[in-house]
Amino acid sequence: MRKSASLQESALRSVERGKHALGSAFVTGVSKEGSGQRALAPLNPACVVCGQDNPHGLHLEFQADPGTCTARASWVASVGWESFQGVIHGGVISAVLDEAMSKAIIISGHEAFTAEIRIRFRRKVRIGETLSVQGWVVAVRKRKITTEASLTSSGGAEMARAWATFLTARSA
Repeated sequence: MRKSASLQESALRSVERGKHALGSAFVTGVSKEGSGQRALAPLNPACVVCGQDNPHGLHLEFQADPGTCTARASWVASVGWESFQGVIHGGVISAVLDEAMSKAIIISGHEAFTAEIRIRFRRKVRIGETLSVQGWVVAVRKRKITTEASLTSSGGAEMARAWATFLTARSA
């Protein structure tokens, strides 16, 4: 993963502004002066992937790496998200990958919406498997943000991969 200097500089500026951790209800941070925590961008606590208030959600907790604009989370695939018996539905896998890329965008200091996503399913994801999802920003060009994400097994096998284009909201 090669990052442009401007992307890394943007991530470092985000860290300086306090955008370095992903909370369950907010992207939170500690000011550079250490004056305390403040909310920077509201997240949806009812999100089906990461919302801690959604009783039917996946409850993934993402960790941020601002230096690489990367978001990571662990996930144990559970009953209730199946398509075929014992196999997790591809739409659920797509949502997890999309969320990882969205979190990476937030880490990079942007807010954007998925415009286009492509998923390659490489292996069946089975109930009870411990998985790791990772999303990262590849490039930022004006309003267009290019991202990638990968879902891997605990043994390191890639289960699915995603490529997406996000667009930042137009100024009102």
